[in-house]
Amino acid sequence: TLKPIALNHKILSLFKTPNPQTILLPFAGAYSEVIAAYQVGFDTIIGCELNPEYIKIGESRLAYYMNKGKRLF
Repeated sequence: TLKPIALNHKILSLFKTPNPQTILLPFAGAYSEVIAAYQVGFDTIIGCELNPEYIKIGESRLAYYMNKGKRLF
């Protein structure tokens, strides 16, 4: 299900430690969790999505947040 980036950020922050971490997001969808994981500071983010339309949307959303450095909270 689609969740706001801010909610994903709060959830993922609970699991982030100072050690290098990899996160697997098996249902990346429109990349809300991927963006939140990037903002939280995970070292390696692996997102999987089968639908090419969602991948295209997600990649453009991720590029926007990475280039603009936009934070929602």
